Amino acid sequence: MQSHEVLNTDILRNRIMQLEYEDLYVGKVKEIFFEETGIKPSFNIDIYHSKDYIDKSDAYGFNGTIIHFYDEKLGINQAYKITRGSEFPEKDTWRPKDWAYNLMGIFVGSDASQYHTAINFDNQVTELILDKTNDEIELKKFGLGHSLGGNLNTIVQLTTQRYDFVYTTNPAPPTFYQLFMIDFNFSEEVADKFNINSKNKISIYHLDPSALKEFAEEYYKDRGK
Repeated sequence: MQSHEVLNTDILRNRIMQLEYEDLYVGKVKEIFFEETGIKPSFNIDIYHSKDYIDKSDAYGFNGTIIHFYDEKLGINQAYKITRGSEFPEKDTWRPKDWAYNLMGIFVGSDASQYHTAINFDNQVTELILDKTNDEIELKKFGLGHSLGGNLNTIVQLTTQRYDFVYTTNPAPPTFYQLFMIDFNFSEEVADKFNINSKNKISIYHLDPSALKEFAEEYYKDRGK
């Protein structure tokens, strides 16, 4: 087990991800792990919910959970961050709770609030994990998510490369508008390439989308692997 991921199959990851919308607790994680692997997990499991670390007023609709697996003898020190996708509909409306972020954050690119909240949550929990684990066992980090959650973890990886791997299901693809808003280095490269002002975030909307898409794919091709 030492050199392998704890959540090492798509079925196992997807079942754990689904718990993010239900009731994610240690006993249920152990139950699913045993059902899928036939192995009773002996490692320690800690679960961190974003609502316990990020004030609701600062979350901007973000919801996520980090599951930490640790066993010093087996050399296991792995954190899986599950970023929730679009919420279930608001009362008396067809719109998901974070519909505005889906529109403004992903498609228009003008809202990076959930991205920054995701980074904040990850930073807080990572610090807690490092404080209580053996620093000789490298912490491996994985991003899991679908829909908006997959989009956020993909953007986080493209801009910070903090995960060892990212697994997504039906993700909302990152857009160059999002990346221009979030990634300072990318926005400077775009400004230089297309002769626009990087500080004027509206300027990108006047560019040829096809040319911009091609430039973004080339810029992120190594990180996107």
